[in-house]
Amino acid sequence: MKPAISLRYSAAIALYGALLLWLATLLPFWLDEVLTLIGAAKPTVHELLTWVGYNPGSSPLAFLIEQPFIHVLGLTQLGARLPSILCSVLGAMALLGFARELNLRARALLLVVYLALPFQLRYAVEARPYAAALALTIAALWCLWRLLDRPSPGLAILYALLIAAGLYVQPFAAFVQIGALAGLAFSSQKKTVALAAAALAAGCLLFTPWYWHVRAAWQREIAVSGYAGALAWRTPLVLLREIAGGGYWQSIPLVVGAALGWKELPTRLRHFLLGVILCGTLGAMAADAVSGYFFATRHALFVIPALAMLASAGFAANRYRRAGAVLAAIFFVASIAKSSAYFRSGSEDWPGAARAILDQARTGACVIVPPPEPEDMYAVFEPELRSHFCTAASASGPAVVAVSQYSVPARVAETATILASRGLRPSGEVEASGGVSLLVYAGFPVQQPNN
Repeated sequence: MKPAISLRYSAAIALYGALLLWLATLLPFWLDEVLTLIGAAKPTVHELLTWVGYNPGSSPLAFLIEQPFIHVLGLTQLGARLPSILCSVLGAMALLGFARELNLRARALLLVVYLALPFQLRYAVEARPYAAALALTIAALWCLWRLLDRPSPGLAILYALLIAAGLYVQPFAAFVQIGALAGLAFSSQKKTVALAAAALAAGCLLFTPWYWHVRAAWQREIAVSGYAGALAWRTPLVLLREIAGGGYWQSIPLVVGAALGWKELPTRLRHFLLGVILCGTLGAMAADAVSGYFFATRHALFVIPALAMLASAGFAANRYRRAGAVLAAIFFVASIAKSSAYFRSGSEDWPGAARAILDQARTGACVIVPPPEPEDMYAVFEPELRSHFCTAASASGPAVVAVSQYSVPARVAETATILASRGLRPSGEVEASGGVSLLVYAGFPVQQPNN
């Protein structure tokens, strides 16, 4: 019996894992990673669930996966990002296993296309839920295909559990499963499709308690944050530009390659993958619009395994040999260039900013973080700051206001107005790490942060 993954593929994936370990050390944490770390670093599960409930679209399993790594390895780049690295490696293995079961001819090319996608590579080394959700998506699609070919109660239960796990990591992962089933709805497999649909519904039902628990909190946070959720005529162009994770130079060759690969695959598989792509993208856009959230292309991330399957078939097609080679070359060169630039572009430094704020606070000032930004953005790295936080309305002496690129200007101005009403005036400004500015009030002595 042949092994599920051959030695050469195992070696390639091992090298990929080593690359991810190195890439994880290149960039400082950015805002969305910090928001994940705040929840994962909570000392109790109850506090973790409370934090997650106030982050629109978040689910608890991703934070619970992150928590033991942080507790053991600390709030380090490796400790925070190792779960995503492991999930990306497991996702690559699942993709190869699925491709082998589908008897795809260009499996090596499929693996390289998938791993080279800037979108996939970025989230493989971010302390966020997308690598885990992507791995679960691939595993669920593989399980669904097996269920349709060899229906059994055991596979149906496994598929339902994979669906529930995916939802509890990233809810947008469910749309591709709906699309995969929809693509086969009119096939001759009506009984097995009905069994799979029942399993999918059961998995979604397992998620409903969490959704009803946090739905109102999500809506409040979206309203408070001032997100603009309307779709525009440019939204499809944004999706096309960003679906590969780097711009038109990656996405256009990928999409054209997928179109060329359409006739290279069996009809049943084509409909399966088309359903994944259409429902994964349209479902993400509709969900963002209905919730009032801005359209984020990462919510459609889960279509990229299907795009990679179609594109690799197109790149390798004999009938399009020259066109496929040119498209593949453009895709790989552009993807490498984009990822290389991305992993040299980190500008945020929240641990450094927290140290700078603490240096100022230790001289006697209270620290104000204008809402809706959470104080834990800094306190998660320097817990001592929790004893120095105050609000503008309660400030009675020297104060320092932490302003980042994500601060809402109206809230910063409102904070300044309240401080002025309390007799506090600006006395200086300190540039902290990662673009965070510290606005100092009431003649507070300005100190440069320690490096």
